[in-house]
Amino acid sequence: MARRLFALEQYDRVAGEDADDAVDRLTTGTTLLTAAEVTEVIGEHGGPRPGTGNCGWENPETYHSITLSIGRAGTAVDGNLPTPDPILGTPEPGPDGIRFVRTGAAEFAVGDRYCELTVVTSVTDDRDRPTLVRLVGLVRTRL
Repeated sequence: MARRLFALEQYDRVAGEDADDAVDRLTTGTTLLTAAEVTEVIGEHGGPRPGTGNCGWENPETYHSITLSIGRAGTAVDGNLPTPDPILGTPEPGPDGIRFVRTGAAEFAVGDRYCELTVVTSVTDDRDRPTLVRLVGLVRTRL
């Protein structure tokens, strides 16, 4: 019941989705990557931090982080990503329909859901891209 109320407060009023969808998305975002998979990338962390529309993990010593956003059904119609946001600059195409939108961030579709994954271990180059591609693959197999 408390989980459902949290989901209602965090999602229903903001996104207009029903409580069951909100609970499912909240749960899914925090369970799509294992603690071991996250630790391998960013080191020790305090576990997932669910947020409004996303889930994040952060290493409090290095500030390395992973943020995963799972969109609602219908946000990637027919598996196509929406038109890129020009504020984010010109996206670069990646493998398997992934779109790199800024340093450390990738947009991708899972079915008809628009998703975004951000990995921050380096803010000066594209060193995190192979990790992004690997984690996107994991998320796609689990969602």
